[in-house]
Amino acid sequence: MKWLLTNHHAVTYGFFAGLVAASILVPWGMISKRVLSGWGALIFAALLVVFLAEVQSPAEKLQRAEQRYALKQASTFTPGVNAQLHTPEALLYLGAGAVAASAMILPGVSGSFMLVLMGVYFDVITAIVDRRLSVLLMVAIGAVLGLLLLSKLLGYLLKAHRDNTMMSLTGLMMGSLYGLWPFQSYQIVGGRRVLLEPVMPQSIQETLVVGGFFVLGVVIVLAFLKLAPAEAQASKTLEV
Repeated sequence: MKWLLTNHHAVTYGFFAGLVAASILVPWGMISKRVLSGWGALIFAALLVVFLAEVQSPAEKLQRAEQRYALKQASTFTPGVNAQLHTPEALLYLGAGAVAASAMILPGVSGSFMLVLMGVYFDVITAIVDRRLSVLLMVAIGAVLGLLLLSKLLGYLLKAHRDNTMMSLTGLMMGSLYGLWPFQSYQIVGGRRVLLEPVMPQSIQETLVVGGFFVLGVVIVLAFLKLAPAEAQASKTLEV
């Protein structure tokens, strides 16, 4: 995955976008009534994701990436559990783990996708490859805290305000497609590709290749959704 994100970013993000686009059908299909308040929640959630993606200018994104790289260099990183983390970086991974684990409770939302939105997916993949256990430990602690603290809240929302919650999830996923736009200008900082802003594709060939992987992602999710009812019915029969 690290190799794909570094060397074939547009294709990889095109595939991710296809997975997410088709997965929108999951929360959408769980909505009983689409009332006005639900549509408001959907639009608000979608706009919120777009806003978060654009809250930093390209210059600010680049500066933030350079600061994070400087922190990593200052931590005298060596692979293994002895690698140190500065407090801001540790809190970032702690929060990312909590958000990712909480997202996995919700239908149609991927934990790894939330890491992509928070801009730490590449870092976590790199930590796995480099055996940077300090990063993985903070993500794991965050995941446990997220499940313990937020699972009850999410359970309440799904029980008491199911339709509006599902509409919000649908809007969240729709808005996230903006952040997964495959074609991005970028700079390399510390061996990592830092995405700056969306751009138009540079060639028809690139558009077709990325579009093909987008369709592949859609087809894979639709295939799973088609198989899911059959598997659920088979499981129910076995229980009986």
